[in-house]
Amino acid sequence: MSESRRNDSASRIGFSVRLRIALIVAILLAYGAWLLQWVAAFPVPSLGSSATAGALTLGVALAIITAPIGIFQLARTPTSRTGASYVLTGICSVPLLLALAAGITLLVGG
Repeated sequence: MSESRRNDSASRIGFSVRLRIALIVAILLAYGAWLLQWVAAFPVPSLGSSATAGALTLGVALAIITAPIGIFQLARTPTSRTGASYVLTGICSVPLLLALAAGITLLVGG
């Protein structure tokens, strides 16, 4: 039973459905909220600016959590190395790299 399950999982190409959904939701939340805030230009003390700031924070946090998982899956599993997997992981890695750069800048004091 477990051998057939193992063979089924080894024959799949790309990321698992849950990881793919998490990466897509992170991208849509973070970049969609940022774009909505930029286009709508909500005044600072308003419900719209608070909602978009919360969605942006949630999307960036989800991207920072799921990007290393995607990178690990790409490095570990040869069947997950598809173009879509690389693109999803790359887009979600941008907030992670920005957070690391900001943390290093704060530590150095620049």
